[in-house]
Amino acid sequence: MLCWKRKPPHLILGERGERLAARHLRLRGYRIMARNFKCPLGEIDIIASKRSVLVFVEVRTRQEPWLACPIDTVDGYKTARLVNAARYYLMVNRIEGIPCRFDILGLSLPQGKGRARVVHIRNAFALSDRAVEQARRNWFRRLYGRFPRKKRSNILNPKSKVQNPR
Repeated sequence: MLCWKRKPPHLILGERGERLAARHLRLRGYRIMARNFKCPLGEIDIIASKRSVLVFVEVRTRQEPWLACPIDTVDGYKTARLVNAARYYLMVNRIEGIPCRFDILGLSLPQGKGRARVVHIRNAFALSDRAVEQARRNWFRRLYGRFPRKKRSNILNPKSKVQNPR
């Protein structure tokens, strides 16, 4: 006998928010190209296009907006993962020369029935923002800091005693 587990409430809320966000974007003239794009570097909630601009959208949904604004929950770590996943998407799909931008869409859902409050920040950050680059460096430091580093030998001359600078 199979026993199906129910999804946790936060996942159900997130899926509902992403459905509402996709609908919100479609009504404003965006063409949804992909949803929930996952790769080893991260996840992109919605990939859309509008007027030959590729838009990577991060959707944040909250049911209790007084605890934290949905948009404030996007930190440097998340932006770095989003940028890396976007670069991966562009590389895998061989997309070059198309302008890209990153949007954040925050949804505050009421407890019962009612209309969701939507905040859409266009061009929230860019691929070359200094803060994003710093967050990316910190993310790599955190990632590689867990594992002991292997001593690298000089590939060109293995007998050389010159150490590689770190």
